[in-house]
Amino acid sequence: METNKTTYMDMLGFIRHTFYREDLDDSKKLSALVSTLGHDLNGLINQDPFFSPRVTGYRKTLNY
Repeated sequence: METNKTTYMDMLGFIRHTFYREDLDDSKKLSALVSTLGHDLNGLINQDPFFSPRVTGYRKTLNY
């Protein structure tokens, strides 16, 4: 399991992507953020050997 800067950059990319979605109201954005980041943080904290983050790849949306 990869718990380095890449994973955290994916999380940031997901947060920004979700924040700027115009097809969701604020309540749905909050729900998506809490459920997705909650899942990923829980997997990282528990060091689940078969864990796969839901946010994988979102770092590509950051354009850094």
